[in-house]
Amino acid sequence: MNFSALQTYLDGLVRDGLPMAQIVVTKGHKVVFSHNAGHTDTEKTVPASDDTLCWCFSNSKVYTVVCLMRLVEEGKIGLDDPVSRYLPEYAEVSFLRDGAVCKTQKPVTIRQMITMTSGLSYKRRAEYPHFTEATAEPGVTTRRVAEALAKDVWDFEPGTDYVYGLGHDVIGAVIEVVTGMRFSEYMKQLIFDPLGIRDTGFHPDAEQLSRFAAMYRYDGTDCSFTPRAPINDFCFSENYDGGGAGLFSCPKEYRKLLTVLACGGTTEDGYRLLRPETIRQMATNQLNEKQLRAYRSDGVPKELSSGKLGYGYGLGVRVHMDPAQSGRKTSVGEFGWDGAAGAYSLVDPEKQLAVCYAEHVRHHVFEAANPQSLDVYRMIHPTLTDLVCEAIENG
Repeated sequence: MNFSALQTYLDGLVRDGLPMAQIVVTKGHKVVFSHNAGHTDTEKTVPASDDTLCWCFSNSKVYTVVCLMRLVEEGKIGLDDPVSRYLPEYAEVSFLRDGAVCKTQKPVTIRQMITMTSGLSYKRRAEYPHFTEATAEPGVTTRRVAEALAKDVWDFEPGTDYVYGLGHDVIGAVIEVVTGMRFSEYMKQLIFDPLGIRDTGFHPDAEQLSRFAAMYRYDGTDCSFTPRAPINDFCFSENYDGGGAGLFSCPKEYRKLLTVLACGGTTEDGYRLLRPETIRQMATNQLNEKQLRAYRSDGVPKELSSGKLGYGYGLGVRVHMDPAQSGRKTSVGEFGWDGAAGAYSLVDPEKQLAVCYAEHVRHHVFEAANPQSLDVYRMIHPTLTDLVCEAIENG
């Protein structure tokens, strides 16, 4: 396997201004390529390394859905169970229909929550006042935030459309009720400890914070990167474990989960995290045609509208459905997600291939006024994916 083209591409991104780029690729249970480019500090004196940490933001969702699906396997949660079976405040929720506030006639389900079809979005402040009030409380817990979200008015009737939202955070609260454990402790018991994952979690300690990469905001009008505080605004307190966007990690550690998922759900030493059929269930599109249109459009410029063509949304992750539409070189059933600071995860069970990428840049999206600008989600991630596949195929 020759990854020289991939390394040249990553080094070129850094040479052209990207502060840092990290990637780890595994084939089977083995790391076949790893590269760190750029620097972790704004002065560009500290080279990026395997131990450099970043906020995952929404890339956290892969961990959350694995925790959920283990409990589904064990018969402790049903995907079509009402959320109110575990969180009673969800027995009746409010939603908007033609501008009017309505009450649900049917209970919102676990499946709707994990597939972004519940109507619960990422609105904050005036639109979600109960959520905003709760997240401002000192020491607010995962369960308390979920309780508050049930009181706000959601975007549409559960099950009728798609909108990207806070469903994984609610799932974290459900897991706490079912297991009797804090969500972070359950994740540690199920995933971190058996897989030997150390530098991943919801609440970094002082030593881990010292290894965080600087965070930047991208301005597509002039392709500049401006330093900003490396804060995760979805870490509401030391008691809140955000299943949707709360984890920190690094490619060296995060890839351990992805590798197990790519290899049928079992570690090299025999620990079974998930069954192969459960992973296939995760990687099966759950959206109808109307919901797929909403998922694939998500307001991007026409120049980038192909970013999600050929993809659907499974149980908490994107799912590759049609290579002829997508133009991607991965298999049908490839899945994963990304994050607000450019993190990216990919699992291709057919190829037993896993990829984890990090850069720690917010708002790294295309600017229509500047054709030289880049979009990490619809330009960089697909390019990385294709270069990895080419290296594997030509090996």
